[in-house]
Amino acid sequence: MQTGEQHLHPAAPLTCWKSELLLSKGQDPFQRLPPEFQKELSNEERNDLKVFFTGTDLEAFCLEMHEILLLKTHDQASSDHTYLPHWGIRSTLESHLDVKTTPTLPGLDSLPENITMDKGAHTWRMAVEFKKR
Repeated sequence: MQTGEQHLHPAAPLTCWKSELLLSKGQDPFQRLPPEFQKELSNEERNDLKVFFTGTDLEAFCLEMHEILLLKTHDQASSDHTYLPHWGIRSTLESHLDVKTTPTLPGLDSLPENITMDKGAHTWRMAVEFKKR
């Protein structure tokens, strides 16, 4: 069985680590990310994410979300492989992992479908902070 990391773009772990480092220094790792992917999470969504984070592989989640946010959300007019802000994070991850023939993340079915990609950057930031616990 192959791990998700084996299917990532070769620079993905390093790029994700650099973004985590920027975040730890109080800098924004998503300066170039379109604003429609940077909406705030509600308190209820934060609570739902905490439940999901306790039952998943946070390292793999952070890597995959980071890859999606950096590589699949730009220039929506010119790509058939672009993900849209109104899509659910869960279904987007399922589709993304399926295309890469990567096993699904544990507990992904506990991620509420109403948390959408427009909150992707804040979801990723929250996951990174949750990993530090």
